[in-house]
Amino acid sequence: MPRLCRAACVIATAALTLPAGAQSADLAARVPARTIFYAEIPSARAVGEALARADILPLLESEEVDALFRAFADSSQGWSLRDALAQVHLELDDLHWPTGPASMAIISPLDPEAAARAMEAGSDLPPPAFVVSADFGEYADAVEDAIDAIVDEGLDRKILSLERADPVNDVRIHVVSSIVFERRRAANKAFEDEYEQRMLAAETDEQWDALWEWYSANSPEVEDDPDALSAALASFPALAYARSGDVITVASSAEALADALLGPRTGESLADQPAFRNALKNTHESPHIRVVLNLAAMHEMSAASAAADPDAFVGWFGGVSSEVLSALGLDAMQSLGVTAQIDAPGGLLETRMHLHLPASDGLLSVFTPSAEPYSPPSFIPQSASDITRIRIDPRRLIDIARDAVDSLPEEIRDQARAQFNQFVFVARPILDSFVGDLHVWSMPIKAADLDPEEWWAPASQTCYAARVSDPVPLSNLLGAFGTQMGLTAREFVGGQIFAPGDQSMLPVAIGIGHGWAIVGPTSHVEDVLRIAANPAPVVGQPANDGFARAMEGLDSRAPVIAYVNMRSYLDGLRTSLERTPEDYRPDWFASLPSTEFLIRWLGDSANVIRITPDGADAVSLIRRSIED
Repeated sequence: MPRLCRAACVIATAALTLPAGAQSADLAARVPARTIFYAEIPSARAVGEALARADILPLLESEEVDALFRAFADSSQGWSLRDALAQVHLELDDLHWPTGPASMAIISPLDPEAAARAMEAGSDLPPPAFVVSADFGEYADAVEDAIDAIVDEGLDRKILSLERADPVNDVRIHVVSSIVFERRRAANKAFEDEYEQRMLAAETDEQWDALWEWYSANSPEVEDDPDALSAALASFPALAYARSGDVITVASSAEALADALLGPRTGESLADQPAFRNALKNTHESPHIRVVLNLAAMHEMSAASAAADPDAFVGWFGGVSSEVLSALGLDAMQSLGVTAQIDAPGGLLETRMHLHLPASDGLLSVFTPSAEPYSPPSFIPQSASDITRIRIDPRRLIDIARDAVDSLPEEIRDQARAQFNQFVFVARPILDSFVGDLHVWSMPIKAADLDPEEWWAPASQTCYAARVSDPVPLSNLLGAFGTQMGLTAREFVGGQIFAPGDQSMLPVAIGIGHGWAIVGPTSHVEDVLRIAANPAPVVGQPANDGFARAMEGLDSRAPVIAYVNMRSYLDGLRTSLERTPEDYRPDWFASLPSTEFLIRWLGDSANVIRITPDGADAVSLIRRSIED
């Protein structure tokens, strides 16, 4: 089934481009503890069987999906996979889907101590290492032949070089280096050096204009390779590969590949780490896909490097100080685990996530569950493309924000405290009146109502609504400062609307009334106030049946729940891409199947997030389609 193979490759590629991992559960015992991403498909054959049970094979084997896959293959990083394969007399159908485990690991380039030494010496960190491994079963010979064909072609054309490393456990390791990559790197280095010299010499506006013209005309970013294979080989410096039985493993270096075959040469493995084991709490026991992000290793890397050179190294957490992370309760984040199950009892695809954060008294403590199952307010219409409910304790939010401000460096702490206290003085009365539920929903805009000149504008309008116990604090604030923001106040069905004018600083209106505060386009704010003023059933305002079906079996008392109308989402995606100028539009858009075709199989999705004593759990479910 060649089309199924190609469709399955799409799924495998999507899975293995997530923050990812290695060959099977036991490979986690053979990569080092500093592995930062791990992903795994325990059994590719089981994935295929689950797809068959889910009755989604007609979609994956369809001409439409086949055309989309080919379009993706022809637009990879500006070169065509199909053309590159054709140069070695291979076709896309020769890319076989594994039969056993398939996995990938991304490994931190240095341990924390070595990272600190590198930064002290002014050296750049090398890129992370990676390992990809898969059991191809009866297809292993064909896959090895394809790899050999590519290497032989590269050697014949002198765009690859090959070395054979010493065997590891009788497994021969081959190392190929990309001459195209080295040529590109040398060209880039020479170009940057000359650009720096020209820039230092530029003094007048005319010289700067000439410098820009020279840069644009001589940039090595302009492709100079005559064929797709050369362009593909320009994407990496070197690769190591080996075959053991039916398992083929590819890595970024011979050392990384040897470690994957033998296990880490020093220290513990990823599997030995509590962060790895804890990431998989409350997830599927036998998933079709498993992904782990090792946040503890990432944080250690960041801390060690930042300590060596605080000014030069931003770090994994964007340069946020450990004190601020501690105040937010985020410094204890250990790991994030995600698993996916195809043909789940509740739908087509179920994803479970666990964020392991034992000290969850920080930012996560802001979120509070509801005592009652959630039902969208009657003013959210059936035509909403998505609905989200977030339930928080605003008073707790202020306390945590104050702790974060107090933890700032001394040189900026006093000024930040003064600004924060001013904010709290204004905002606390409003936040105290906030009951806790924030409702967010999007309304698609008809294509005829979109401005063709503003192609970057979203194809939907987002609305926000929150219950308030006392409308006076917000009304007083808007009355005092609304004019300065270009808002005009008016009465509306027993409430107030502060609508934007032509010169308004805010593009949305704010409505207050009948126990609600609403933000959104003026017409939608009017609709909400009109329905809130008369909560009895309104003609043309049906209950949101799609939401109820999507949430069935999920705990809608969770502090965060979300719903997506798949038809509306796909329509919105198509509308956005259609409005995008052709030069910026992805090449695969022309092959994107129609919404009517896709929703024969894809139903709506629902998501819930709940807070646990050791972090947070999330469940996401894509339902089966109910349409004929």
